[in-house]
Amino acid sequence: MKNLISLVVISITLFLACEKKDRDLNVSIKSNDYRVEITNEDSFNYENAELEINGKYEIKGVTIKAGETYKAYWSDFFDSDYNKFNPSSMSRQKFTIYCDIYDGSKGFFYGEK
Repeated sequence: MKNLISLVVISITLFLACEKKDRDLNVSIKSNDYRVEITNEDSFNYENAELEINGKYEIKGVTIKAGETYKAYWSDFFDSDYNKFNPSSMSRQKFTIYCDIYDGSKGFFYGEK
């Protein structure tokens, strides 16, 4: 029984030591009335990224390589009902990025206008 308890304690300790934490992404964002430009200022790629406007309109499955800029038109963002984001009638208040990172951790960026 003592060996079993020791094994459980060691397993929990190893699990907690290996747990990956979310990372804040170093991102530069430029935008105009037609599009957004997202520059990855980190030394690692943003894999399987989700770009989101106002918590509703998104683009999924994007890869932004380290040091590179991803450009998207505002009309490339859709909500869950496939409605396009319309920059002429909707404001861009919040911009969020979620992504996978090579070491198994998750990346996160949040910005407000």
